[in-house]
Amino acid sequence: MACKRKSLQALFGAAGLALLCACLLLAPLPLGSAPPLPALLLAVMQGLAALLIALGPPAAAHRPRALPRWPFAGLALVLLWPVVQHLPLPPGPWTHPAHLDASAVLGTKPLGRIALTGEGASGALLTWLGHAAAFAATLLAARDLASARLLLAALIVSGVTVALYGLAVFATGNATVLHMAKWAYPGALTATFVNRNDFAAFAGLTVLAGIAYLHVSSARGQVRAPLLAAGLLALTAALLLTGSRAGIAAAGIALAFQAGVIAWQVPRLRRPLLMGCGLFAALLLALSNPLLDRLPGAADALATRLALTSASLAALAEAPWTGIGLASFADAAAPYLPPALMPHVLWDRAHSAWIGAALALGLPVFALLLASLARLALSCAGALSRQHGHPLPLLACAAALQMALHGLADEPLTLPAVGGLFAVLFGLGLAQAGQAGSTARRTESARDSAMTRARSGSGSAQT
Repeated sequence: MACKRKSLQALFGAAGLALLCACLLLAPLPLGSAPPLPALLLAVMQGLAALLIALGPPAAAHRPRALPRWPFAGLALVLLWPVVQHLPLPPGPWTHPAHLDASAVLGTKPLGRIALTGEGASGALLTWLGHAAAFAATLLAARDLASARLLLAALIVSGVTVALYGLAVFATGNATVLHMAKWAYPGALTATFVNRNDFAAFAGLTVLAGIAYLHVSSARGQVRAPLLAAGLLALTAALLLTGSRAGIAAAGIALAFQAGVIAWQVPRLRRPLLMGCGLFAALLLALSNPLLDRLPGAADALATRLALTSASLAALAEAPWTGIGLASFADAAAPYLPPALMPHVLWDRAHSAWIGAALALGLPVFALLLASLARLALSCAGALSRQHGHPLPLLACAAALQMALHGLADEPLTLPAVGGLFAVLFGLGLAQAGQAGSTARRTESARDSAMTRARSGSGSAQT
């Protein structure tokens, strides 16, 4: 009976890991899993993968280093809050002022709902739940280093394949996105994505993952340097050809941070890292035209971002403690946008992940989100000192740095393919951060035992 149970657990675990790999491989293909249908399918696959992995066997026989529990509880509350915002509550202090104003004009009973609008909120919440499921599945599966390396390989294969496709399309006229005619960003490489900034975020995260894979493999003596270098070269070229100012800058800073830490901790990798940095600089010079072409418009772009920020802060002032709910930005910010911006495009995002999240959730829940993520990031950073040169917690820190910087000017995590990829990378780092303490303790214990045996042997010989 026990044998049958273990076999069933192994089957569940293997199926869940395979499904999570499939999520990583397929997520970029349908326009980055843009809503509604591709996002729904991806979220369902991520949830099913998390369930199967949870039903699988324990990842390791030893007990991992305990991670703090309150950040996970905090993230669960953050996911619950958008549901509360859209409940049909009775009118009260929590009611959004717009509902009270509308009821005064129409002479009807006001809606008690916290959220400003309900349209599109279910899709946005489903995307958040998909990110959470991918994070949970990775956190469970990646405590085993072999599973972590498999996930890392899957996402690198996915990223390199998409980058090669994007380079091929760009070289042949850049006129299509999959089977459709390209309708946005005609001069930018976007591969299977629509928005240049989203693909830049995706490519940058995958470059960081490729360097981490090189770091992991070099420690085990299993480096396939030429093949991996070619893939990283394609990814870097595709990233630069997006022309995304924020995307390239954020990825470059995160890459410099990751390479600097590796060079400091692992001297034998300094030469290949230095060569890689030189190659990155050469590519930047050779493929800088899309980026240089956008520099004259930087002032106008900054003015637009400042106008959006001003409108977002004005909308936040109406409901600072409760927020406006998910997918409500367009209605909340419209009264405060300059007339010059309104005829050109529907502004449905704040174009700042920080301000957008604060506006949607309200300041208290936004602060809880930041505190929870920061505490988990500190766990990854702490693993760097507990286990010298640990690649995956470093990868998580670098990915978090890239998203934090890119989030100052855009919201790439709202796209399922990018948000799901970041959730997996962060889960990989956190899972191995939990293992790092156990590994270090076992290594230290083995070292102490060896020294004790050596002393005993020396004492016997002297006797």
